[in-house]
Amino acid sequence: MNGHLPIVALGLRIAGWIIGAPSFLLTLYLGGGLFGFRQAPPTDVSAPLDIKTYGLIALLDNGARGIARMFEFFAGAATWILTALTLVSLTSTLVGVILYLAGRGVAHHATWARILAILIFLALLPVALGALSVLPRLLLPVGWLLIGAAFYSLWVLVWRFN
Repeated sequence: MNGHLPIVALGLRIAGWIIGAPSFLLTLYLGGGLFGFRQAPPTDVSAPLDIKTYGLIALLDNGARGIARMFEFFAGAATWILTALTLVSLTSTLVGVILYLAGRGVAHHATWARILAILIFLALLPVALGALSVLPRLLLPVGWLLIGAAFYSLWVLVWRFN
């Protein structure tokens, strides 16, 4: 019996939960925020008042319309940003689900899960190497830990897989 395989499978499942559960909650929160933050129709579409005819009232009305348009623009920009963040968190949730399912498949000796896990750890290597170039000196062991975990997992999945 290969004692290393359950370690890799458990690591994939834990990583799936660590990434997937908070991302799922964030997706629900941001998605709910999108429904509550719907764009309202424009407040006033009539022509601006003539300052010569209406004087100070026209000046105040036109200023208020300008400020309202500015807030409409900011609301539209915030809606786009919120939508993009929702899509990113949904993608992160799907990555967590894929990690969890790969871990379950590796635990049950599924070939598809082995191939998927190998691809996941091959993708983790360049990410961890890139992290070494941007991490502060105090956090460098985290990058090396990721590299070590990726190499260990690849060793288990490629050479020790029964």
